Amino acid sequence: MNASVARILAPGEKDLAVLGAGFLVEGGFVLTCAHVVGRADAEVELDFPLVAPEERVRAKVRSFYPAGSLPGRGLEDIALLEPFADCAIPPEARPASFGFAKDDWDERRVKMFGFPKGREDGDWTRGTVAGAVAGGWRQIDHDPCGSEIAEGFSGAAAWVEEDGETQAAGMIVAVHVRNGVKSAYMIPARTLATVLRPLHDLQKSKGRAAGDLIPKKCDRDDQDSDFSSFYYKWSVKDPFVPQFYILHGWKKEAPYSLIERFCFTYVKKLENKKWRVNANPDIRYVKAWPERRDLKWRQAFLKRQLFCCFAGEENARPECTLDDVCSTPDFKRRNKIVVVHNIDASCWDGKTRKLILWYKNEFWPLFMKRKQFKQVLVFFNVMYKDRDGKPGFFGRQASPVAKIERQLSQIESDRGGRCPCKLIERLRGVEEKHVLNWLLTHEIDRSHLKKLQELFENQAEVCMEIVESKLLEIYKEHIRLA
Repeated sequence: MNASVARILAPGEKDLAVLGAGFLVEGGFVLTCAHVVGRADAEVELDFPLVAPEERVRAKVRSFYPAGSLPGRGLEDIALLEPFADCAIPPEARPASFGFAKDDWDERRVKMFGFPKGREDGDWTRGTVAGAVAGGWRQIDHDPCGSEIAEGFSGAAAWVEEDGETQAAGMIVAVHVRNGVKSAYMIPARTLATVLRPLHDLQKSKGRAAGDLIPKKCDRDDQDSDFSSFYYKWSVKDPFVPQFYILHGWKKEAPYSLIERFCFTYVKKLENKKWRVNANPDIRYVKAWPERRDLKWRQAFLKRQLFCCFAGEENARPECTLDDVCSTPDFKRRNKIVVVHNIDASCWDGKTRKLILWYKNEFWPLFMKRKQFKQVLVFFNVMYKDRDGKPGFFGRQASPVAKIERQLSQIESDRGGRCPCKLIERLRGVEEKHVLNWLLTHEIDRSHLKKLQELFENQAEVCMEIVESKLLEIYKEHIRLA
């Protein structure tokens, strides 16, 4: 809660010129009221006074719903601030947890932290949610025993305790005085969700989580089914045994975003449901895969690369063990870890299968002896250089793809260790009919249909890398015009 509180400041002022309050939300955005910033093209400064008061962040308005814009839907007097590219949110700050699932907060006690005149360092006050008013806002009756609620609380979160967690039930938007009694009004969390969710999806799409925007119907049904059924089965049967997954296909079929989608849908969903923990899986991409030398050297190289993935290359050591990996701070503080290894199919040889089997059957089973209550998923991403599935060449004739796929099947069926392994259906191109479903899924204007159809001109299918790029372009345009 304290780590989410933001103070909105006038830009360029050395002294504290407080405009109002705000709070950090997922995606690195700060939520406040439109009347606090004043204009859709406004630039402000902000800080997080309860955790990092000395670090000011320059920000611009990302979304703007002025007062009276859409009162029937409650979407008015809302502004979403986005830090400039050269500014970063302090690491001490944390996004607020929202009570999106609940809409009835009547008779619930809430507390608010704002910046009334003369109290630039902030002030806490309390109140009780009286009920809904016309237009969708909620009335909060001020607690006369607490500090006075006044101008300066606009944009503050109304915090409530729910299921042992402090959540934002809404955002303070107005204060009204009637017969000497003060009441505040908040925009409920469910209304704020209509502003936050599309932008949160877009923010994730800028990073590695682009796969979240690609629906199941976009020719990835088989892969979704393979992963979800296997993952749920083993997460129930033995959640703390390392799980292994093998992806294979043309490297332009976007295996990275598929892994992201697996992790940020199925993995995170099960984690929230079973353990009630709202935390993203920590995905680590191991920098290099060992090749073209003897098996013992490859084993040592692989362990060293895995260690560097968590501890950094500057801390690398000649010999590394699984204990070294598990003792790194980055590994210890995560409860769900995803490790991704990229394997160039053109470098596949007789020792590659042996190395994977050693890694699966001998190296990672040691993890279970440590009795650490965390889940580890390991992905092998086997990439063919040619669209037709040919591995390509790497200084010599490479193994044919059929031989590689047979060995991948052998790895999947091997029962030499306790760690389960699943070979995911091979990644292939995307057909036009699958992509068109995406428009319907995200309720995007069909005027974009022509842009998608141009991709498939004289082609039965297109690689996912190109499709994702076009879909993200369309989605950004859709958000901008929304």
